[in-house]
Amino acid sequence: MITKLWKGILNNLYLILLSVSLIYFVVYAVLIFDDNYLSNWDKKVFWLDFFKNIALLIFSAGIFTASLKYLQYIKVFESEFERILLSKKFSDKIKDSVESITFSEEFLLKQANLGEIWETVTLSKYKQQFPGLYANLKKNINNTFFIKNNISYYYKHTKKTYNISVISEFLIRIEETTVFTIVRPNTDEFEWDFNVSLEEKNSEDKKYPEVEIIPLKDYGTEFDPKNNVENIIKDELLIKNCKITLSGHEVYNIKRIINTHQDLKVDREWVFGSDRIMDHLDVRVKYSNDLNVIFSSSNNVKFINEDLTESNEISYISQDLMLPGEKFKLFFLKV
Repeated sequence: MITKLWKGILNNLYLILLSVSLIYFVVYAVLIFDDNYLSNWDKKVFWLDFFKNIALLIFSAGIFTASLKYLQYIKVFESEFERILLSKKFSDKIKDSVESITFSEEFLLKQANLGEIWETVTLSKYKQQFPGLYANLKKNINNTFFIKNNISYYYKHTKKTYNISVISEFLIRIEETTVFTIVRPNTDEFEWDFNVSLEEKNSEDKKYPEVEIIPLKDYGTEFDPKNNVENIIKDELLIKNCKITLSGHEVYNIKRIINTHQDLKVDREWVFGSDRIMDHLDVRVKYSNDLNVIFSSSNNVKFINEDLTESNEISYISQDLMLPGEKFKLFFLKV
């Protein structure tokens, strides 16, 4: 009992010493303001100095004891904290929490370098399976989502109509009318771009393919072939690269018409693709009696064949969300 009492006094000595020092202020107040105690001023000064010196001594001892106690607690806390941090259970929990935050959708959406993160994750996946290919993959890694900022907009509810007719024995005329909606994440300025190509020898002094876009006036601009179209010759193809700057809207409803020629002796195939995400695609093809057109989907895009009563017409509809790439092909046959 006495041992416990003694340990309790030692553990709380700093409180006892600090409280004793406070008694000085009580005695001081009594001696100063109450004349019933030591009315003689000289005696008051003597006892005030006496208690002041004792109070300072005890107060200093109390502070020293409290400081030692504080340092003791700090030492114990540091040791305990170190023990917890080094424990396997705590380390595993911290690791799981950090990984959970790092790969959470909320965290990733706040990052400005998603392209680099995608590249790192993709390379790590292949490195795990084929480490020997890692060096070459790192040089050539690519993805259609990250070519020229492909996520700046996407196409919604695209409807394509083809009118195909024979001009001469093997030369056909293709008129492609596309009605679609461009969806943006904001109203900031952006560049809408696309390209069409044709065999250079069939371009007729670079007239074809002809491109017409309406109604861009509703969005504060106009399509000007001289300023918005760049002609590029590559691999015997005439490529018309069209670029138009738009701003001020989140949704753009646009109609585009492309007229072109194709020589069936050289090429019987028409390919449509897009480097943007497309949501819903409706394709309708009308062709003359001296032609037959076969539709074929690409890249596992699922189309529904719509039964039509009209002759020389076919219709295919996809209600899927389609990733960048080739969507379908048309094959032309002379009848």
